[in-house]
Amino acid sequence: FYLQIKRNIYFNKVHCPLNTQCLLASYTVQSELGDFNPIEHQPGYLNNMQLIPEQNEDTERRISELHKLHRGLLPANAELNYLEHAKRLDFYGIDLHKAT
Repeated sequence: FYLQIKRNIYFNKVHCPLNTQCLLASYTVQSELGDFNPIEHQPGYLNNMQLIPEQNEDTERRISELHKLHRGLLPANAELNYLEHAKRLDFYGIDLHKAT
C-alpha cells in the first residue's frame, strides 16, 4: 500500500503540495537510508533517489533537513507516518476517470 501511494504521488495521480511532497520524501529517505549521518550523508546524497517529480537542489536540501528530524524512527514507522500524512491529501484514495 505504501509503495502504491508513493508511486501515485510521484506520478501526480494524487495532488500533493510541494511542502507535503518534501515531508513525505523525508519519510521515504528515513525508511530506506535510516538516520541522517553527516559523514555518510554529504550534500548530494539524495541525487540518485527519485523522491518527488520536480526534484532539484532546493527540494533535496529541504528533504534532507526534514530527514534529520526523523532520527530514531524505524523504517516501518517512517512508512506509517508517510501514510498518515498522505491520507490527508485531497483526492487521496480516489481514482479519477474521464467521463465520455
